[in-house]
Amino acid sequence: MIGLRWSDIDFEEGVIHITRSMGYRHSTGEWRIGPSKSKSGYRDIPITQECRRILLAQKEKVKALKIVSKDFADCVFLCRKGEPTKNSAYDTTLFKLADKAGIKRFSMHTLGHTYATRCIEAGMRPKTL
Repeated sequence: MIGLRWSDIDFEEGVIHITRSMGYRHSTGEWRIGPSKSKSGYRDIPITQECRRILLAQKEKVKALKIVSKDFADCVFLCRKGEPTKNSAYDTTLFKLADKAGIKRFSMHTLGHTYATRCIEAGMRPKTL
């Protein structure tokens, strides 16, 4: 999510092209942007109508930001400071929501695995997934 850019999203074809990885290195205080870790990291993800709605709402949210760093102007998910949202912010929010709901904490990484499990249970072929 962090490395996703508006130029990666093809609304006409209804697909998101995953072409890079991006992460914040707390040790150096820098963003690292580069190729995916593996060949399977490059992939296309179909956009559902709900996903389209959320992305278009996100676009409006980004437009409303007062300051956007020129280095990250094409990024889809920015924080209030106009910079990419760090991985830890997503996990922190999920932890708070889990605590509020009275359930065991889980991370974004776990959420991805859960999604994959549900796809397999629904009959999606592993190669497609």
